[in-house]
Amino acid sequence: VPPPLLFRAGVYRLNPEITWEIDLLDFRRRVEEGRAAVARDALDASAAANPAVAAWQQAWKLYRGPFLQGYYDAWVSTRRETYHRLYLELLRELGDLYVRLGRLDEAMDAFRSVLVEDPLQERVHLAVMRIYAAQGRRDFLRKQYDRLCTLLLEELGVEPLPEPAQEYHRLISSGG
Repeated sequence: VPPPLLFRAGVYRLNPEITWEIDLLDFRRRVEEGRAAVARDALDASAAANPAVAAWQQAWKLYRGPFLQGYYDAWVSTRRETYHRLYLELLRELGDLYVRLGRLDEAMDAFRSVLVEDPLQERVHLAVMRIYAAQGRRDFLRKQYDRLCTLLLEELGVEPLPEPAQEYHRLISSGG
């Protein structure tokens, strides 16, 4: 059995004779596979048959939190931000795809996961409000909008942009 690490000229490196599985590379690959499937417009509603949903669900499972948490070198911080941004994009895109497929509960899970990580994303709050409206849950729609307003006021000292405010009023008055 070959040794997993090689030490040459004062540098450690992975042994190329071994097949390595690196979850971070797999995460990126699956995100891209999902995007390619969406670009091909492969939109079968079943999870097993939908290649974008399957790839993105696998990518979601692979993400285990911030890259090298506890390390603060500049190169680590840069990569941590890049992978976290990719993770949030994955969840938004998956949520949007679930909405297109009419799978609103699963869309809600993806969007809520985004808001746990970044609660100030107005576009995601808006998507959640649309789901509540489609489900006829006006009380939850109102609570979501109130939560958005409170967060923006407390964190940034601003009110929602015109689009979420207008959409909220349209949704609440039309019932969906």
